[in-house]
Amino acid sequence: MDSKIPQDDKSSDEAVQLFRCVKYRMSQIKRLYNEIDTVEQMLEDEKVVRLRQSLSQECEALAQYSTFRREALEIFWIYCCYKPIAAYKQFFNEEQVYKQFLTEETSQKEENTIKLLKIFISSNISQISSFLTKFQDFKHSLLLWLGDLYRYSFIYCGEDKRDFTICEQCYVNAAFCEPKNWKPYSQLALLNSKIDPNLAFSLFLRSLAQHKKADKNSDGIQNNINLLTNKEGTSNNNSSVTFEFDVSLKFVNIVAFEFSRLQFEESRKEMDKLFESFKTSNNFKTFLQHINCSTLAVSFALQNQPTDEHFRYITSFACQKLIYVLEEARRLFAAKENDEEEDAQINKRRRKKKERSSSSSSNSENEKEEKTQNNNLTNNQQNEEEDDITFLTTVWQSAIIVSEFISNCAEYFTIKKLSVSLKLQYQNILKTFVELLNDLITRISPLMEAEDHSSSSERRALVNWFMYKFDENKGNKLFVVVLVYYIRNIISARFAGIVFNKYFKLASSNIGEKERKTMEGISRLHSAHVSKINETLSKIPVYIAPDHHVLLERLTLMDQLCQTAKQNTIITRSVLAKLDKLKKDSANAREAIRF
Repeated sequence: MDSKIPQDDKSSDEAVQLFRCVKYRMSQIKRLYNEIDTVEQMLEDEKVVRLRQSLSQECEALAQYSTFRREALEIFWIYCCYKPIAAYKQFFNEEQVYKQFLTEETSQKEENTIKLLKIFISSNISQISSFLTKFQDFKHSLLLWLGDLYRYSFIYCGEDKRDFTICEQCYVNAAFCEPKNWKPYSQLALLNSKIDPNLAFSLFLRSLAQHKKADKNSDGIQNNINLLTNKEGTSNNNSSVTFEFDVSLKFVNIVAFEFSRLQFEESRKEMDKLFESFKTSNNFKTFLQHINCSTLAVSFALQNQPTDEHFRYITSFACQKLIYVLEEARRLFAAKENDEEEDAQINKRRRKKKERSSSSSSNSENEKEEKTQNNNLTNNQQNEEEDDITFLTTVWQSAIIVSEFISNCAEYFTIKKLSVSLKLQYQNILKTFVELLNDLITRISPLMEAEDHSSSSERRALVNWFMYKFDENKGNKLFVVVLVYYIRNIISARFAGIVFNKYFKLASSNIGEKERKTMEGISRLHSAHVSKINETLSKIPVYIAPDHHVLLERLTLMDQLCQTAKQNTIITRSVLAKLDKLKKDSANAREAIRF
């Protein structure tokens, strides 16, 4: 059948009539499913099979009409594909029972049930594959359903690696259709939940971050995240990995779903200890993985209108960790540049030495030396390129994590009334982020100047980032594409809170190598000047507020003193406790607490 049918009055009447037939057939099969007691009946009973085939044909015919296509295909999926598999899932809903079923000597009847299920899934795979060629406008959902069928086949019919591979590819292709849709990442997490729970945890959080608001689907994701603690694969024969996973999972649960101040403070202490262990062991890559999970949970929480206390605690944590991420990324990049300068100087010395020796040595010896030196140079260059890819990966990941956080959360930092400390933390993030971009500007500017903003490479890079499937052998090209995507979002966002008009545009303009080096020198001078000013300010004496009466009665004078003298002000906890008691009856006390 041709999927494009003219929507005249006659065809519209035919579609309505066909839709009524589909609804009637659906009610019949629904009633029949409720009457069936065994899985075998649902899969091989002649009456059920015949009714299911009729419903499948009518749904395919109804799907030719674009008005009814979505409903027709959804009815087909639920009643012709999913319901029998759901009955089978219910029969083996407990994991231990299912394991015993696989390991013990199964009866002939049980083996036949698995064969029937495999045949049933295979026929549905063929049907949905044919739908993919006919209904391209519904490709995203069809790919998800196709992936689900392969996932069920992998789980319940023998764990064939081919099923796993095809299932994974279906979900990836579905994500390419709609990169910002949450469903592919959630389904891919379910697929990996037993094999790689850490990856599944990250994918569940990515799925949450793609949600705009909490709903029943996000509740299901929360349940799936909590179930990961019971998976055997979380241990990986490594108690430290298990500890890291459990601490991060508990913290994310509190941030995104079940916030309370006391639980958050306890969990934050554990997270701080975990991050300190990463710092002491120089394990920055693992640090990034955990902080990325935390920022995704914070993004989801901010989208659901948290209380002021919830907002203050989670954003303060995120800002504190992201500032460290940016500073560490800048340090790594500077160290890499220094190594490159040293290598350049060493190569110069080698060339000079070679020129001197060439005048005194014979031609044959020169040729041998040249060959050995050239071979050494090529080997060194290959090793340097490999080191550059793996070394700079963490720098690009750091920039992307921060840029995504700013892109997702800048609005909330703009519309909320922030405390002074939180405002300074956020401004520090923006400042350090721009400095990191200036460090990377020579690599970013070619893509920033490109006119094509919605290319397939950008979509593919985004999906790879969302699914944590970057191939480091391809270098950092995909990372650059993702970073530029978020930079564009930040620049064009209404609540961006960041402008690249002074340094960024100047550095990204079409200039020659000499001018670029000049601009890099200016950027270094500027950063040195800023660090010198910060060092001077840090030496200014500290003023300690003596009593809560000073803050109640002389708050404006205190504010002027702090602004003009630029002194650091420390207020003791006892003073804050007294102000907290008075805040219900005194507006000055509330204003002093904000100060």
